[in-house]
Amino acid sequence: VGSLVDLDEDGIPDVDQDTIKSIDAGDGKSLGISIKNSSNVVAIASVWAERQDDNQSPAGDSEEFPFGLINFKLIVNQPGDTAEIRIYFSEPAPEDGRWLKYDPIETTWTDYSSQSDFSDDRRFLTLYLEDGGDGDADGTANGIIVDPSGLAVSSSGSVSSGDSGLFGNDSGLFDNWSDSLSDLSSCFITSASLPTGPMT
Repeated sequence: VGSLVDLDEDGIPDVDQDTIKSIDAGDGKSLGISIKNSSNVVAIASVWAERQDDNQSPAGDSEEFPFGLINFKLIVNQPGDTAEIRIYFSEPAPEDGRWLKYDPIETTWTDYSSQSDFSDDRRFLTLYLEDGGDGDADGTANGIIVDPSGLAVSSSGSVSSGDSGLFGNDSGLFDNWSDSLSDLSSCFITSASLPTGPMT
């Protein structure tokens, strides 16, 4: 994002802070991952975004991700720690928007609304995650929280827990995640695969 972008509106450009990392979501939109409210989180190790192309939506499904799909990795103080983070949006999230998480082990999508809260103006979303538990895709209490997810909107109703119909096997999204968890260390979310400079 630009050097003056300040998604959390604290008067300091996001690029100049280690506690928030903002990325381009495409179509003139951006979002930021903030750990300012989570004393258990040591750092944002990496952030990666994938945009949803028209040809990646399965036939007959109206689910869309207006801010794209994001993947981030957080480092926590101790294995098993919980984390409270915020996702800031460059524009208010749609009223029918909800946070969906991808499980690379089961290759399913889950509505994470019970562990997330929108602000009144819907400019940010608070997520509650647990290393090795809710919201951690690797399922292991290892001091690292892995989170592939996104803000979804749909005109075809809600997505229930365990629904894998959001993106089928032909969609191409997160294909590398579904192969094996070992791919997580060599694909989207590893900090080694990202530039060493600022991740904003």
